[in-house]
Amino acid sequence: YPKMEENKMECSKDIFGRNLARYIEAKGKTQKEIAEYLGVSAPTVSDWINGKKFPRMDKIEMLANYFGCLKSDLIEDKDEMGKNNDTLSGCGPTLTSFAWSAN
Repeated sequence: YPKMEENKMECSKDIFGRNLARYIEAKGKTQKEIAEYLGVSAPTVSDWINGKKFPRMDKIEMLANYFGCLKSDLIEDKDEMGKNNDTLSGCGPTLTSFAWSAN
């Protein structure tokens, strides 16, 4: 199970990094501006964006407040949720889509 947890964390880092990069770009901010707001170094923000590290929850909460979004918007792969895919970004367990019909 440790290997599975490690893979899950790697996926989480990648998802967070993609989401953070989108918010930074959408708001027209720089990594340096984000770093200054959070009280961390610019290389730390770069590591988050590149999926090398994952921030503490207090930093995620600060980012959510800064961007005016939910913490889940930063840490979950929302883009993949609505698609009819067998897996969620190739990470973790299989997701299947269910269609309920009224007969």
